[in-house]
Amino acid sequence: MNKDWWSRFKKSFNNKLVNVLLIFSAEDEFVRRHKNKGAMLDEQKRYGKSDKD
Repeated sequence: MNKDWWSRFKKSFNNKLVNVLLIFSAEDEFVRRHKNKGAMLDEQKRYGKSDKD
């Protein structure tokens, strides 16, 4: 029984740990992708949109 409990615990803990790491990596990617967007919007308000857009 002890081995069965340990194997279930390891599998469950591994799944939960991977889920947490995936959430943090997705959040980090989101922050990096949108980091300068606020500054770009402020600049567009100040100077107007470029002709390229």
